[in-house]
Amino acid sequence: MNDEKTGNISSGKYTVGLVLVLFILLVIVTGLFGGSRSDDPVLPQGLTQGFDIVNQSSVILTLSPLTERKNLGVPTDPLVPGATHRFELGVTPFSTTSAQVVYIGLNETMVTFTLVNQFNWLAPYDWYNPYIKNIMASGLVRASEVRRGLLNILNA
Repeated sequence: MNDEKTGNISSGKYTVGLVLVLFILLVIVTGLFGGSRSDDPVLPQGLTQGFDIVNQSSVILTLSPLTERKNLGVPTDPLVPGATHRFELGVTPFSTTSAQVVYIGLNETMVTFTLVNQFNWLAPYDWYNPYIKNIMASGLVRASEVRRGLLNILNA
């Protein structure tokens, strides 16, 4: 009779131990893979790449609603002659980020371009590789990238 009670008590200890181990594993796995996830990546403060757009033309340009605003800090005021707009493109480590910008002005004037921060697989911790691509201008202006991250808009 003593042997039966000892066997039951021992198996009870093993059951409690097994439940405890499984609970600890559940907590660890939930901590690693759980948590709230949203569609937009949460960027640490300051993890952006700046781009300057300089209006050296005589045309007032306004941002079009076609401008991609996700992952992009966008100025709200018009780009008047002689002024500069600074865009802050969010940087996601180990990923290339981009956003298309569209300006419109009088007489069917339009400037479109894409801001890009290219991830470099050869230097994975070099997250800041800015450039501007797909630059197109029509109407009263022309546009060109002067250096990485700087676009000048001039009279046509």
